[in-house]
Amino acid sequence: MEPQEISIKDFSNVELNGFSIRLCFEVYKTDIDGRKEKTVAFFKNANFAEAFTKRQVDSCYYEVQEVYLLTNEYIGFILNEDMVTVEDDDKALSELREAALAKLTPTERKALGLEK
Repeated sequence: MEPQEISIKDFSNVELNGFSIRLCFEVYKTDIDGRKEKTVAFFKNANFAEAFTKRQVDSCYYEVQEVYLLTNEYIGFILNEDMVTVEDDDKALSELREAALAKLTPTERKALGLEK
């Protein structure tokens, strides 16, 4: 049975019980210059991925690379290893408010009840 089409967006703000990050092996097809054309399959076992490529008629155009997936063993989402910093929303809001208020004239500040 094919898994239903699902998007990472479906998991926004949802507890990910049953999912883990796992090293997997992506099999992809290359063009004549060796550039990646399209992903063909993902395997949990490197030997299976290599065997899969060797079974293809045009096996010289298939490559295998390690990838990390967020997976529940049936579906997965490719992760990269780049670490990002999540900004503090409260701090950003405070800075935005201060910048906006700094643009007001004294008359506008009084009209808005910010000054007496």
